[in-house]
Amino acid sequence: MQERYCQCGAAFLVAYLRGGPAQLRAHIVAAGKSGMLTVHRCPCCGQPVDINSLR
Repeated sequence: MQERYCQCGAAFLVAYLRGGPAQLRAHIVAAGKSGMLTVHRCPCCGQPVDINSLR
């Protein structure tokens, strides 16, 4: 897993998972009060998150 950050500074963990033969997909998770959650938007600022938008 890699730690990446939103433009607002929120931290995410990114895991690369197999999506099929010779394919990898990024699985982005954030730590919340109820544990690790898969996210598509930053819980802090609401911006959409994908592997290219995180630093």
